[in-house]
Amino acid sequence: MSGDFSFESYDPTPGSPASGDEVVTVGGTNLSFDLAAGTAAGLHATNVSGAFIITTAGIAGTARGDITLGIPGVALSGTFDILLNDGNVAVNQTVNVNGTSVTVNVPAGPISESMPTTRY
Repeated sequence: MSGDFSFESYDPTPGSPASGDEVVTVGGTNLSFDLAAGTAAGLHATNVSGAFIITTAGIAGTARGDITLGIPGVALSGTFDILLNDGNVAVNQTVNVNGTSVTVNVPAGPISESMPTTRY
């Protein structure tokens, strides 16, 4: 796995440290990785970017990347988007990943979607 990563933990209400509303953001840009089963290539991902926001209410995030499935007998590749929100409130927040803004904009959940945006 390679790319640019960002991990941040913060308290949006620092005047009330016992409020329990801590937030963790995880983001990445320029990501690439391979998942393999033994010597067989499985999944190859490039140009991946995304961010996830974790709160006491749940996790919300988005990711996009170019995916190639290399399973013998199966030919699949394209650009895929992932949307996730297991909370009941819409999320629209920007995460800074080493100077690159990654926007998380997902409707109220629960929602979990993976969809192709282009196919080759």
